[in-house]
Amino acid sequence: KSTQKEIQDPGFGVCPKANGCECESSDTCPENSECTQLFRGKNCTPKTGSTVPQFIAIDQYGEEFDLYSLAHQGKPILLEICSSYPSSCKHLSGWLANTSDEAKEQKWWKNKFERVKGLVNNQDVHWVRIIHLDENKNPASLETIQSWHENYPNKNITILADPEKKLKTWVRPTGLPTVILVDENMVLQQHSLRGLEEALDALYAYIDSNL
Repeated sequence: KSTQKEIQDPGFGVCPKANGCECESSDTCPENSECTQLFRGKNCTPKTGSTVPQFIAIDQYGEEFDLYSLAHQGKPILLEICSSYPSSCKHLSGWLANTSDEAKEQKWWKNKFERVKGLVNNQDVHWVRIIHLDENKNPASLETIQSWHENYPNKNITILADPEKKLKTWVRPTGLPTVILVDENMVLQQHSLRGLEEALDALYAYIDSNL
């Protein structure tokens, strides 16, 4: 079932030439990346067309999960970068799990987000939640993601622990949660620095254009 041979894994790289690294200009960033002004300085961030590196982690069932196993299934992939302590991550997870509607009371909420829940529950899209820190801001563990799954269960969402912050660093978000859109070839279609609006707008446009 492995599709890793079909996708050329760019790897996460090492600084100074890797996403997440500090930079002065895009010349020092990887191919298909750019030097972006963030809150505390400039960092390399991926552009549309970047291939997401192969990421292998433990999922909420204690099993090894290869992100590339989702490739070539004809479905877009939403990658959510979050951690266990922000209320916004809890609100989003609670809404997707049908355990809470507090998300709809937040300033960041937009009614157009509603549509994605049906897409996830109908398995029209892969949603992968990547947690890098636990409630105490320590590196996420199996216990972290098992607890998250118990609190916010959705059998159509894969939860992965990222204790080394590999994907979080690659995306380089300035707020949590941050959602990005990836196609079935593991190519980035919509990057974002925070929130889910940009990724969902791109997802809806992609789905509507393929109806």
